[in-house]
Amino acid sequence: MNETILTSIDKQAFLEALEADPEWAFEVLNRLLKRKERAETFREWLGINELAKAIENLAEAQQRTEEQVQALTQRVDTLASQLDTLTSRVDALTSRVDALTSRIDALAEAQQRTEEQVQALTQRVDMLASRIDVLAEAQQKTEQQVNVLTHQVSAMSEVFGPTWEEEARESVAFLLPKSGVRLLTPLEAQEDNEWDGVAEAEWEGRPVQVRMETKVSAGAGRIIRFANRVRSFVTKTGAEIIPIFCGIRLYSGAREEAQRQRIVLVGLREIRNEIPLNIFTITPQDL
Repeated sequence: MNETILTSIDKQAFLEALEADPEWAFEVLNRLLKRKERAETFREWLGINELAKAIENLAEAQQRTEEQVQALTQRVDTLASQLDTLTSRVDALTSRVDALTSRIDALAEAQQRTEEQVQALTQRVDMLASRIDVLAEAQQKTEQQVNVLTHQVSAMSEVFGPTWEEEARESVAFLLPKSGVRLLTPLEAQEDNEWDGVAEAEWEGRPVQVRMETKVSAGAGRIIRFANRVRSFVTKTGAEIIPIFCGIRLYSGAREEAQRQRIVLVGLREIRNEIPLNIFTITPQDL
């Protein structure tokens, strides 16, 4: 819109013209009033427009706020769900901790019982160790006594050896018939073959030979060596042999070994009590 800037002279002339022509003055006034109304309407429109913009801005802000609230609500829901999950995990961990605590308590009790048992076993071991020391001393004394007795028996065997061999042959010759064996020849020593007693005999209707060895003392080892000697003789001759071993002193295990080796074992018990002998034979078929 173009506006004309009036000078003071122009304004004066304009006023005089208005006074001179009332109708024109009214027209000018009417135009001025309309222009004023339009200006006021424009100002009102500008105010409404600004209000509308403000309302629009507020609406947009409200929309953003609602979106933020919705996002926050979703985050809160997510956090609530995570909190529920964490609560469940904490509850599970609490249960596990309680279970572990119970196990630890049980293990502590078991450890206490184990320590008590170990302590009791330690005391028993100490007692047994003390008893073992006492037994070791007793064993040493026993070994010393056995050594003394061994020397004494050895000395006796040197002095009474021949007498014992003769007594053993006489006793075996007496006991064999009581045991079902019939001697066909006298039971005599055969020094060339180092048999302490040899005889021809008959047992259960079969011809057999008696081979006999005597020792002052005998253990399982001597029984085994005698059995091997007899088997070797049976292999060479093919004869059926009644193997007889006599001993004054029979060590532990000698009778059991004689039973296993099928050896007729004669000790002082059989001789003094005249007990019939349990007869065994070794044949080629047994080898």
